[in-house]
Amino acid sequence: RRCARQHACWRLSVVGVHAMAVMSLFALSVVVVGATGQTGPLPLPPLVPVSSTYASVDPAASAAWMVKYLGASLITPNITADADAGDDCGEVAWVRMPESLYEFHFVSNPSKPSGDSLDVEGYVSYVEQLYGNLSTVTPSSYDKYMDFHVGMSVGNLTTVFYNLYDNAQPFFMVGADSGETAYYDLFVEIPGTGAILEFSSLACVLPPGYTIALWDICAKHTRLAEAQAAAAAGVTVGAFGSCDCDGCTDTTICYRKTTYASVAPVVGSAFSILGLGGHWTRQGHPGINIQRCALIAWSEFDCGYQMHFVNGLSYPEGPMPLDEYVAFVEDARDLDSNTYDQWLDTHMSLWVEDLQPFMDLYEKTGVPYLLRQWPDGQMTALLVGIPRNGVAVELLAPSAPAGVDVDGWDLCADH
Repeated sequence: RRCARQHACWRLSVVGVHAMAVMSLFALSVVVVGATGQTGPLPLPPLVPVSSTYASVDPAASAAWMVKYLGASLITPNITADADAGDDCGEVAWVRMPESLYEFHFVSNPSKPSGDSLDVEGYVSYVEQLYGNLSTVTPSSYDKYMDFHVGMSVGNLTTVFYNLYDNAQPFFMVGADSGETAYYDLFVEIPGTGAILEFSSLACVLPPGYTIALWDICAKHTRLAEAQAAAAAGVTVGAFGSCDCDGCTDTTICYRKTTYASVAPVVGSAFSILGLGGHWTRQGHPGINIQRCALIAWSEFDCGYQMHFVNGLSYPEGPMPLDEYVAFVEDARDLDSNTYDQWLDTHMSLWVEDLQPFMDLYEKTGVPYLLRQWPDGQMTALLVGIPRNGVAVELLAPSAPAGVDVDGWDLCADH
C-alpha cells in the first residue's frame, strides 16, 4: 500500500517492523529457555555455507566477470526447469570457485513482486551511483551500502589483485602494507548486482609505489590487534578463519563471513544466534566502543563462518537512508502468504541435513518462512528473513520434512 505522506509511512513502517522483530526475538528466547531450562541458543543442526546468491540486472554478465577475473567456472543451474527461460520469465547463471567449490548464483526474476517503491534494478542503479568509481574510494568515503558484502579469505592476494589491476577493474584496498602486522582487504563490486566482495589476506605483492590506507571506522589501527595476533601465531594461510581452508594453497579463495548493513545490528546478530544456531563472538573493532561512531555485532557458527552486522553511523548513505531501504524491502515481504519476492534473490545459503528443527522453532515463535523444492525433489530450501536488515538466509537440505507439501522453484510464477 502507499501512504499519502510516503516519508512518514516509511518511518512508521520502520518502527513497526522493529517492534515485530523485537517480539519475534523475545519469543525465540522464550522457546530457547523453555526447551533447555537455561539461557543460550537452542540446539540446532550445524550449518555450513555453500553459496551466495544475488539479484542481478544481468546474470550472465555477472557470472562472466567472476570467471574472467576470479577464476570461477560456469556450472549448470539445476534450481528450476525454467532456468533457461527467456527474458519474460527471468535468467539464472551460476559459477563455482576453484578448490573451495564455493558457489555464486545470479538471478534476474522480474516476474516476482518487489514492492511499490523500489525494485532490484532501481536498487543496483542507486548504489552504483553512490559508490562512484571504486578506485577512488577511501576509508573516509566508504558508504553504508558497501557493508552488504561477502568476505572471502585467500592465503596470498597477489593473483586476485593483478587480475583486477592489470585489467583496469575498479576496486579499493585498505590495510597495512608493511611490517609484521601487514594485512590487506580488497573491495570490488560484482557488476550488475550492487554487491561488494571483500578479499582478506596477510600477503600481497603490490606494484612499486602503490599505497593503501589503514582501515578506519572511526580511529586508526582498528584492525591492528587482529593482524598482530595472526602474526604472533605464525599464521599465513586462512588467518581470518574459514570453514575449509585447512591446508589449502595460497591462491584458494575460501568463504569467511557475510557482512550485513544493518539498522539494528544487535537484532540481526541475536537472530543468527537464536534462530540459526550461531554463537556470540567479540567484534574486532574496539575503537567504536570509545567513539560511538558505529554499531557492530558479530556471530560465529561451529564451522568458523561468521556473520557481521554493521551500522556505520558516520558512513555516507546518500538520499535513500539505509533504514528506508530496509523498510522498502520488509514492507514488500510476505512470507506468511508463501510469496517469493525479488529481494529474496539476494541471500546466503547454508547446508543442513534436516530442516525440521528450524521449522519447529519458527512455527513456535511466529517467524515467517517459505519453502521451495528442486524439480527432481532431491533438495529443499527454507528461506527466512533476518529482521531489520532486509536480507534473507536460505537453508538447504537433502529433502523436505516428511508430510510437508512444497512448491517447486518457478521463475515464471508471479509469487
